[in-house]
Amino acid sequence: MTFLKKHGLLVGIVLSSALITGCEKKESSANVEQKKTANDTSAQPAAPAFNASIQSMQIQLPACSGRGCPEFLVKQLQSNQKFIDLAIQKATLAILRQNIALTLIAQGEMPAASDVVAQDATFNAQIQQYANEFSHAVDELKKFSANTEITFQIEPQVIQSKKGLVTIKLVSYSYLGGAHGASTQQYFVFDLNQKRQIELDHVIEKGQRKIFDQLAHEQFSAWVKAEGLAENVDQYEQSWEFSTAHNFYFSKAGLVLQYGEYEIGPYAAGMPTLTIPYNKLKGVIQPQYLP
Repeated sequence: MTFLKKHGLLVGIVLSSALITGCEKKESSANVEQKKTANDTSAQPAAPAFNASIQSMQIQLPACSGRGCPEFLVKQLQSNQKFIDLAIQKATLAILRQNIALTLIAQGEMPAASDVVAQDATFNAQIQQYANEFSHAVDELKKFSANTEITFQIEPQVIQSKKGLVTIKLVSYSYLGGAHGASTQQYFVFDLNQKRQIELDHVIEKGQRKIFDQLAHEQFSAWVKAEGLAENVDQYEQSWEFSTAHNFYFSKAGLVLQYGEYEIGPYAAGMPTLTIPYNKLKGVIQPQYLP
């Protein structure tokens, strides 16, 4: 009996030691795993912050009262990412240049950009110069239009900032006389880590451009039929030929191609959008742009 007790006690001690050692090993493995996870997280730096506000610009126009006074409104983006601000400023000036050119052409002139605004001036100075030119053109435009409420508006909007990508929409509206005004919507996608604007060609995988264009055309065909514009898409394209827009952004549903007025349809069609679902874009666009 004494022998059994002694050996029983010895076995119990050995088993207890084994269990304790096993627990220590498990805890040690868990600690290693936690440290590995912590190291993996720290190895992936957080995307740079993006903070922005939209401010109305202070513009001086000639004194005017009553109905018929021209409206010239420009808003600008002010953010903590200078390269984005500069890109939106450049796009704003391009839209202004185009609209002022149209007003001068309506007066029988063929202007060059350098004839209208000093290209080396600051952004604020160039905006004021365009406003001055706009004011001079208004009097001439009134001679051609019974409606004298000449208008120009432009405003950037922050659409989203997610996973290091920032999307800005630049919206403009102008009425320079005639049957109706004109609107534009331009999208800009920026990579905060690379500090550059992302173009469509940056998004599409190498060698997949043809497939992407085919997917875009499929959405175009579906849009033509859904809008009741034509039953035969080939015949429709004889008047409104399709091409893949470079104006795009990422939505929850997919990659959206934004078209302007008269690009792929009549004025009544507005500014169409074609959305290519993400499930069709696997292997076609780079994986970092998939949800």
